[in-house]
Amino acid sequence: MTEIGSPLTTVWGAAPALAGWAAAWRAGDCSPDDVLDALHDLDGQSVLTHQVGVADIETAGELELRPTGEGTDALLRILRAPTVFEVLTPAPGDTMGLPAGPVRTAALNAGELVVLRDPRRRKTFCLIAHRADRYTLVWTLHSCPQLRTPVPRPLCEVEYELREAVREVTDILSRLSGRTNTPEDLRARLHDLTARRMVDLPPTADDRVHRVIAQAAQVGAIADLALQSAGGFGVTGTHQDTGETALRRLADLARVARMTAVNTAIARFGVVEN
Repeated sequence: MTEIGSPLTTVWGAAPALAGWAAAWRAGDCSPDDVLDALHDLDGQSVLTHQVGVADIETAGELELRPTGEGTDALLRILRAPTVFEVLTPAPGDTMGLPAGPVRTAALNAGELVVLRDPRRRKTFCLIAHRADRYTLVWTLHSCPQLRTPVPRPLCEVEYELREAVREVTDILSRLSGRTNTPEDLRARLHDLTARRMVDLPPTADDRVHRVIAQAAQVGAIADLALQSAGGFGVTGTHQDTGETALRRLADLARVARMTAVNTAIARFGVVEN
């Protein structure tokens, strides 16, 4: 194993931000410094250093990387290579085609990853981030030759489902208020959770992409907040189970909507397979 350090902390938002801004860079819409700047503040903590590690010696050889790891220049070189980007947001019960083994375990722990496909060499790699320490983000590359990702859904279809979900979570929010939360506390917690679920994408991305990401952040935040306040839904165990099932469905919808929006932006920047 040649991975740098150990996964001390997962960091949400790194993979979609990296892929979205790297796609814009390759399209000529921003500079490599803009890509790194977009990753400077993640989950409320600064990122000052990037390191690239590999899951095994074979992956290092295929990508011409030192087995001991490399720095920011290597990350930019990988992103600049003629590869196809795609972001996945796997979760327990929805592994999105990831093969069993270390890559699936790492991806589920992180909750997100960047898929890099090299059509010319017919190679597929997965890039998964974790914090090695307070200021260092490590990107570990895994070879994923058997990865079969799900067929993407149209963004307009996902947006429609989110609009319907907003009505449902508004009712949930009203039931939460006044139980164990004051309205002020509820608003503060919801604001924090929503902000942490936002994805930083280039301003040149499509308006619908930004709109779906904002809606997904709101729906996911309310669903997660309600799940944290277990016991506030239903009187019987059956009713509570039904409520939690509905909340998890909303959380899953938000997770997939974020992924769909980011991948739509990537495709429109032109980083797609021909």
